[in-house]
Amino acid sequence: MKTIGIDLDGVIVNFSKGFIELAREVYGKKLPKLKSSNDIKTWKFEEWYPITEEQVDELFNNVIDNSEDFWINLSILDLDGWKLLRSKFSNSNEYRVYFITHRSKGQNLFNQTVRWLKNGGWNNPQLIFSKEKHKVINGLDIEYFIDDNLEICIDAVEKTNTKTFIMDYPYNRLGDVDYIRKPGGLIRVKSLEEFINFIIDS
Repeated sequence: MKTIGIDLDGVIVNFSKGFIELAREVYGKKLPKLKSSNDIKTWKFEEWYPITEEQVDELFNNVIDNSEDFWINLSILDLDGWKLLRSKFSNSNEYRVYFITHRSKGQNLFNQTVRWLKNGGWNNPQLIFSKEKHKVINGLDIEYFIDDNLEICIDAVEKTNTKTFIMDYPYNRLGDVDYIRKPGGLIRVKSLEEFINFIIDS
């Protein structure tokens, strides 16, 4: 059985769109909508979107942390990719998928996240919360791993034997050259379909 580790936000779930929509609800509809994930230039919202660091902290630490449904209501980032992932891996005896997330804010966070996955058609999701994903990868002997966080992906390359993929965005392209070029190192993909096909063809 092949084991697969998949991040949620930025890979399957459109967190940034949901966060911007929340900012517009709290701070005013005059704030611009997020048109594309390619508009996200850095990890820090205040560096590319017209809100302050204090407002970002307020949204995370008060609004999201006290919400019972923020994570449930987020949209799917790539619907076709999600459907393909479900069809190939959800009920398969050949593959086992673990969803590994660094989420930390929100009421009943585990239940919100499981409910989102089940609402999306994934039966009996295997969900893990961790700040140190390389330890989860090693502990579960995960063979294929995808994330959108460059630092986490570099950790996976350096500290595990997993085949590591990064979902390509402008905000995670800096500082990756040595890892992209390294044999057996980081692999950039543009879509879930590309990631899935790599696994199936392996």
